[in-house]
Amino acid sequence: MTILPSKKSSTLLTLAFVAFASTGSASAEKGDGYNKALNGYLQQTAAEVSSTIASLDAKKINKAIDLVVDTAGTKRRIWTAGNGGSAATAEHMAHNFTWDVMASGTVKKGISGIALTSQSAEVTARTNDLSGQHAAASLLLHQGRKGDVLIGISGGGTSQNILDSITVAHKLGMKTIMITKEGSPIAKAATVAIAIKSGDQQVAEDVANTVMHTLVRGTIAKLNGSGPAGITEDFAHLRTKEANQDRMARNLKKWNKQQQKALKKERHAKKSLISKKAKAKVASNAKRAAKRTR
Repeated sequence: MTILPSKKSSTLLTLAFVAFASTGSASAEKGDGYNKALNGYLQQTAAEVSSTIASLDAKKINKAIDLVVDTAGTKRRIWTAGNGGSAATAEHMAHNFTWDVMASGTVKKGISGIALTSQSAEVTARTNDLSGQHAAASLLLHQGRKGDVLIGISGGGTSQNILDSITVAHKLGMKTIMITKEGSPIAKAATVAIAIKSGDQQVAEDVANTVMHTLVRGTIAKLNGSGPAGITEDFAHLRTKEANQDRMARNLKKWNKQQQKALKKERHAKKSLISKKAKAKVASNAKRAAKRTR
């Protein structure tokens, strides 16, 4: 038996369908509104980041690269520092200098990059026993040394812990590179200030990331001798995982041979010393015996 809907139920179903359709239409319109707003924000941000990057002083960046390159193949280190998002960029930078430079496969002299914030035990101990403001400077005072380089990142350019770190760095005979707001106290205190001409923190962070990658590219180009053209080259030449594994295996084999050779030389030197002492003792005993027979 077929049951036909009543007029009342038909009306309710119609109203429900109309309401559903209206809601869907409103949601679609709202979604379109968000899409337009997001697109507008992206376009605006891209324009601001692009214009801020274009205003960077290439001479200052080049000078900063030279300071980094000077530490390659030595015991001198690159220290990086920042707060919040800038701390994450600082850790990223230390990693890029330490690994990416060597992973390029074209550089023989390594760089040692260390982010102050990556040493959580040391930073938290100093934050607890001293203060958060003095944690980074205290760590740098105990571990930094003459000839090292401190690279700091600060969007606002007023962070007191970064300013304190600059003071300690200069006291130790270190050079300082600051990626920070133009005309800020941090910019004025640095050996080399890469000034960011923007008051927008998000724009400043995006530009700082670009500066970081530019420093790394420039460092690789100067260390591998590719010259200015090397800065704009595609990094497709980065070694594959397999190539890096092969290189590491070859190095380990080479280092093991060198170690074995050094140990063999050391053992030979010890035997020679023992032999000399034994001969000297025999000679001494012979002299004593000769004296007794006289």
